[in-house]
Amino acid sequence: MRVNSWVSLKCKASNDGVNGCGVFAVEEIAKGEFVSIFGGKIATADECDQLSKHDSYFSIYTLSLYPGVYLGSHSPHLRDDAELFNHSCDPKLAFLVRLLS
Repeated sequence: MRVNSWVSLKCKASNDGVNGCGVFAVEEIAKGEFVSIFGGKIATADECDQLSKHDSYFSIYTLSLYPGVYLGSHSPHLRDDAELFNHSCDPKLAFLVRLLS
């Protein structure tokens, strides 16, 4: 489901039966091509601590944007596909962060 985010049609969020939930390429992705735009709630570390006490989902699917600044889901009941990108120590994909006012 996509609520606050966009994911390229070249990707699909699913459970592959081996690695669990994630976003997987279904077509070749060119170098420099956008694959996702992730939206949600921006919070400080202190706000994350408070939010996670009431909503464990927020702390699980939170993206660190900058030291002490995080982006998380608006709702524990509406998962965004973009939240399912997995971490890698040898990534082939990078996040570009632009905060808009």
